Amino acid sequence: MKRHLMISAGVLVLVTLISGCGGIQKTSREESPLIKPLMTYQSPIIRDVAQMLYPGFLQIVGELQTRFPDNTLTLANEGLQVTHLEQDLHIKQGFYVTMRFDVRNVDTENDTGFIRQSQWIAKQYIHDIFVALSRDWNNVFSPALTGTEMIFFWKGRKPSLLRFVFSNDDAQNYLNAHMTLQEFIDRSWVEGRVGSQSLGQIELNDIGADNI
Repeated sequence: MKRHLMISAGVLVLVTLISGCGGIQKTSREESPLIKPLMTYQSPIIRDVAQMLYPGFLQIVGELQTRFPDNTLTLANEGLQVTHLEQDLHIKQGFYVTMRFDVRNVDTENDTGFIRQSQWIAKQYIHDIFVALSRDWNNVFSPALTGTEMIFFWKGRKPSLLRFVFSNDDAQNYLNAHMTLQEFIDRSWVEGRVGSQSLGQIELNDIGADNI
């Protein structure tokens, strides 16, 4: 659902300083269909943030493809982009790196249930995705960005969706081994949907306590 975008003057100045200019610059590398094209952002402010991140996005796509060469986890078309989220319960307002994934190897044959499937996805993928994001640490975790939104889709008896919203402060603490994966998940916003039924906020336990 699109919401009215309200950005303070201070954030706009910060984004302008980090991006270097307000216009769109051509990248030196070939564009990827997995990254939302700069010209398709309707908001010029979000476009400036995306421009700052675009070179790093290319590296992140390459890192993800290296880590998941069997294509069991793939970015959707335009699955890597910048969005603006409004304040909502435990979600802070701000700019987020949004990632939309298709998952192809979830156990749906044995009726393991949505929570068990979600736990498996969290244990299997969250760590490596954040390691890939850290390839562009200075920009992804810059003051201009508030956090990361990850959305996973998979098909079982009904299409399923799992959404995480992580804060950048927590992500940096996790990557610096100051908290476990379970603690990281516990501090994030997690919600699910099965078919047309929203499950709202959910808890994922038994994720494991291993640090990096």
